[in-house]
Amino acid sequence: SLAAELFITSCCHTSSYTYETAPVLTLLEQDILQEMRNLVYSGGHNNDDNSDDDASDNVKTAATIQTINVPGDGLFCPGGSLSNLLAMHAARQMFVKNCSSTLVKEDSDTEFQDDNDNNSNHEEKKSDMEELHSMTNHTSKVPQFQKRKRRRQRPVALVSAEAHYSFEKAANITGIELLTLPTTRNGQIDLKALEQILMDSNRDDNGTTTAATDSIPFFIGLTAGSTVRGSFDPIQHVVQICRRYQHQNNAIWIHVDGAWGGSAIFSKNTKTKKLFQGLDQVDSFTFNPHKMLGAPQQTTMFLTKHKGVLKMANATGATYLFDERKNGAAYDLGDSTFTCGRRPDAIKFWAMYKFYGRDGLATRVDDKVRILSTFAERIQKSDAFMLACDPWPFNVNFFYLPMRLRHILKERSVNTRDTTDPYLPDDVSLELAQVSVALKLRLHEAGEMILPYQPLTTQKADCFRLVLAGKKEFNESDIERMMDLMDQYGQDL
Repeated sequence: SLAAELFITSCCHTSSYTYETAPVLTLLEQDILQEMRNLVYSGGHNNDDNSDDDASDNVKTAATIQTINVPGDGLFCPGGSLSNLLAMHAARQMFVKNCSSTLVKEDSDTEFQDDNDNNSNHEEKKSDMEELHSMTNHTSKVPQFQKRKRRRQRPVALVSAEAHYSFEKAANITGIELLTLPTTRNGQIDLKALEQILMDSNRDDNGTTTAATDSIPFFIGLTAGSTVRGSFDPIQHVVQICRRYQHQNNAIWIHVDGAWGGSAIFSKNTKTKKLFQGLDQVDSFTFNPHKMLGAPQQTTMFLTKHKGVLKMANATGATYLFDERKNGAAYDLGDSTFTCGRRPDAIKFWAMYKFYGRDGLATRVDDKVRILSTFAERIQKSDAFMLACDPWPFNVNFFYLPMRLRHILKERSVNTRDTTDPYLPDDVSLELAQVSVALKLRLHEAGEMILPYQPLTTQKADCFRLVLAGKKEFNESDIERMMDLMDQYGQDL
């Protein structure tokens, strides 16, 4: 990956918007995108786990996956935030197109025809957007959808309270209203709240309406590894709920933001693989190999099962670049993006994948799961530490307890080894909030370590967080040193 970054991406100084400007790099990008679509949409990330009956129908053997190329679309993007924006934008454009044609397809594997007629594509998109604006009332900038002549409904996007803040920015850019759903105590999207809002949006009300009954959800952003807690939304259950209502309105675009945890699709750990049940049924998925796997910045992949949807959403047909008469024009990627110039980032992950293979990347992921599980066990057994929440595979959130606070908690019979729903009295939480900041500063100023602290929705005090990114060795001796240093510098706080 480093060699590809230094000698090809930088030294070649080319842009991969057309096949003509970067023929080999364009084909490499198409190749690795196809490999990852096969992995995600053939159920290859979960090919030996048949515990879910609904998911098992789509499960293929590894040998079959290697021989079947799953149709779809995809791009390498400059970061997960842009990928989430791309997902919301593509979903919005599909929603508009469905509204314009008044056609709702039960089959979500939509293929958009790419006839290379840039002018007709541009005019069609212009017409769709004019219709979108015609749905807008005079008092709101939010598009309105006339549903069966009952009432005007606003298209809205849904995310959970644990979702990345980039969804809020994406909603601001696209002009879409964003509704935030609550989460359970472990950080997963609240399925009851999701079902309620979908039920309300389909209700035939002639009387008083609410925010939910006035809205029509067209997009939901799920999380595979939230930034702080590390939580994974239950993909399969969300898919089932959304399908239950899609026959009454436009099919809801389901996007999975795996910027942090998405690289775990390579895992061979049974428990980890279960986190991705239903992934092969979502509309789009993004993950950042530059995070967990350690590819050079920036290496972010966006995948979708809908062939041609990115050109449908983005193409403007600038003929000085995109001309069907050129050799290899069918491979051009630039008109599928927001941008013009594109760094050939794909080669960084392509090189890593070819060198390590799926087994090598699986080892890198599963080693992190193993050592973080060991760390969580050490935290749970120590009187000087306490888990801040039930740990997920790639994030361990915890508190350091100075000597005096240990005595206070013991006197009050507070169980500091509870992992399912750790509890701290309010006065202790207030003190721990100061302890976390003070200890971080002491360790930093001493040159020992830089350890992040951050808020957690279920705790009133900021807690410490350990995650392992990239190809860095971290073993049990590192765990011992880390915990010893924290106790050395913090026990008198």
